[in-house]
This record gives sequence, C-alpha cells and structure tokens, in this order.
Amino acid sequence: MKLFFFGEFGWYNLFIIPLLQRLQLDNQNINFELVTFPDYKEIIELLFPSIRVKSIEFISTNDRSQESNFYIDKIFLENGYYNLFDYLNTKFPRKPDENWAPELKYPLIINDSLLGFRNKIGIFPRYRKDHWLNDKKFFTAEFWKKLINYLEKSGYEVVIFGNSKETLELDETYKRVTGMTEAITYLNNIKCLISPDSGFCNLGVLSNCENVIIISNDIVEMNYFINYKCTRTNIININNINNNIQPIIDNFLFTNLNIKK
Repeated sequence: MKLFFFGEFGWYNLFIIPLLQRLQLDNQNINFELVTFPDYKEIIELLFPSIRVKSIEFISTNDRSQESNFYIDKIFLENGYYNLFDYLNTKFPRKPDENWAPELKYPLIINDSLLGFRNKIGIFPRYRKDHWLNDKKFFTAEFWKKLINYLEKSGYEVVIFGNSKETLELDETYKRVTGMTEAITYLNNIKCLISPDSGFCNLGVLSNCENVIIISNDIVEMNYFINYKCTRTNIININNINNNIQPIIDNFLFTNLNIKK
C-alpha cells in the first residue's frame, strides 16, 4: 500500500503518531510505503522502522495546513496513493463519545538523562510571514527578547525550536534546534518549553517534556491532551498575555522555577 501525509505538524503529532503506535502494538501490518515531509520522515524512521518512508521538500508555503496542501494531496490521490490519516481512521474509527484525540500509548524517549540540559528552557517564537500577524498566536520580537533576557538573568540558557522559515528572526547566537531527533532529545530533558499553540507544543507533550507552557494573546484552552496520561508533562495555559511577559512570570516561572519577580 502507498500512503502519503502532508498535513499540519500538530495534526501529525496528535493523530498520526498515537494511531501508528496503536497499529504497532496491535501487531497489525505497518510494512507500507509512505511519502511525507522530511522532518516527519525523520520521526517515522526513528519510531517505526518497518515503514518505507520517502520525503519531498515543501514547495508552496511555510504554513503546513491541510488547506495549503490541497493540491499536493490531489496529485498523490490521482496517482494511486491513499491519505495516511484516512487510512488510520478506517482502522480505528472514533466512537461518538470518545475524546477527539486518540490515546498516546507511550511517550517519545530518545535519552532523558542528560543532566546538563536541566538549566535549559526552550521557546518556539512562532511566525508566519504571509499572514496571522494579528493572530492570538503571534508574539512580537520585543516580547521574545524580553522573555529571553529575563530567563538568562535568572540563570537559564535559552534554546530556540523551529527553523527560520517558521519562527521570528531573533539573535542567531542562540542555539537553534531544527532536526526532529535533536528536538525530541532536548524536549526529553529541558526544564520547559514556552510556545503559542502549535505542533511544537504537541511534540513537547509527546516527548515527555517536564513543563509545556502554552501562551495566547486571547483565550485558548488546550483540552486535547486528556489522552496523554502516559507522559509526566505539566501543561499550563496562560491566556490574555497581550505581548506582556509578566503573566508568564506570575503564573509559572515564579511559582515553579523559583525565578525572582
């Protein structure tokens, strides 16, 4: 069977990974061919080596939404491929009263004993070049620089997740984590990840990150982690920030990391 998936990173983490875990644990055949993005390929090869996976570079936009990739999907469907998400949903149809995100069977662990990473805090300064500048998920460069400065003065080292196409341009002297194997390893060990609602929040929880802080300039409640009981992650939603770092300090950093106000 030939399958493809070019959906959002959050969708990939919320649905594809847990359902592939279930397929594997049920001893069902996962010896199929898959075409997807290069970073998705890296995770598949790490977790499900029996899948024959190929990748293509993203060509249309830096926003990997289902709408953005409609025409790519259409090409693959016309050439005999089947959508991986649809395939998994036929295998495991959701019951009417079931939580909309499937259960994660086990966290993604590569190495969770790197003690030198405990003083590191990850950020994902989400940015979409073409749109969403007024979106609740967009935070200004000034906001991120103030937060980084505050964390560094408090004794923490900041690392940036995501490549330059999907994040704001900040001081490039900071460590930037782009590869998926490296990202999971960091998330296995760092103290916390601070990010707007994004695929990296999902990856942080999947990777057993100690704390994931989901920030918004509006009100967003992330209830789809209810089936991630196998992880240790402490998930914190901090809303109505309005590009001000103080709510993060008051609601998490001061209480949980003993950082001075």
